[in-house]
Amino acid sequence: MRERLLLVLPDGNLYDYRCARCGTSTGSKTEKNMKDIRLIY
Repeated sequence: MRERLLLVLPDGNLYDYRCARCGTSTGSKTEKNMKDIRLIY
């Protein structure tokens, strides 16, 4: 499996999982942020 970060969202990060051999997508996961992160512009 290969994990690839797809999107950085306000409530967490979206990851895609693909087969390392053929590249077929096997699923995705949204990992929720554990602490409040503030962006400064």
